Amino acid sequence: MDYIDARVLLSKEKPLAPQEAVDILNSWRSDPENYYLLLKTQGASVPLLGYRYCSEEDSRYVFEKTKKRILSPAFALKFFEFRSDSMSTIFMETLDMLTFSEDDEDSDVAFYAWPYYNAVIVSHLTPVAIIHLLLNWNYVFDCEADQFGMVYNTFYETLKAAEECTDILAVNSFNLHGWGENTNHPIEDVAKHYHFANYSVALEDGSEDIHFRKTLVHYLYAYWQNMEDIITAVLHERIMRSN
Repeated sequence: MDYIDARVLLSKEKPLAPQEAVDILNSWRSDPENYYLLLKTQGASVPLLGYRYCSEEDSRYVFEKTKKRILSPAFALKFFEFRSDSMSTIFMETLDMLTFSEDDEDSDVAFYAWPYYNAVIVSHLTPVAIIHLLLNWNYVFDCEADQFGMVYNTFYETLKAAEECTDILAVNSFNLHGWGENTNHPIEDVAKHYHFANYSVALEDGSEDIHFRKTLVHYLYAYWQNMEDIITAVLHERIMRSN
């Protein structure tokens, strides 16, 4: 399948068939030029926004356009519509492989705003896909355009329903406003999420320690995954001391 065939399939209003989605991804993996040529066609791509710095004056984190481009949200939705753990994961891994390389033109950019942070796409993500995304070292969430926090709340509710760690969502997010005023979640949870998402950790030279956030995501997730074993070990020690 060449890039023209993929463009035709992705431009149709009807959803992709599973095999069509697989064929497109395989064509990009086997010959990346098919993907890069597609990005050059009108409306098929959007620029990635890179995280630059924290503005104390505006109390916001600043993301700016970079030279990197990625598949447009409209086309990306075609792969998320399956609501499939495997399809979403393979799709995101394929785009990572095609988007990031060692000879990076934007080597000064540490993290990028995930380009598919919108209500439609997020509503199609499974808990497994969300966790995979949160653990991705390339992306963070810029919530600035999420005026009432509805996109963020979809992430939150999906993770909470699956009994996954919601704190890592906050740590991975920036410019979170409006969410707490539009939810009925406990005020303690809201306060914690606002703090994680909006508190700036600066190094001595004034540069933003953006690596700290992603490291903390991995740390908290590992802790959450081992919670049952930790509780079991503590209870075992208590029983041993009582005897």
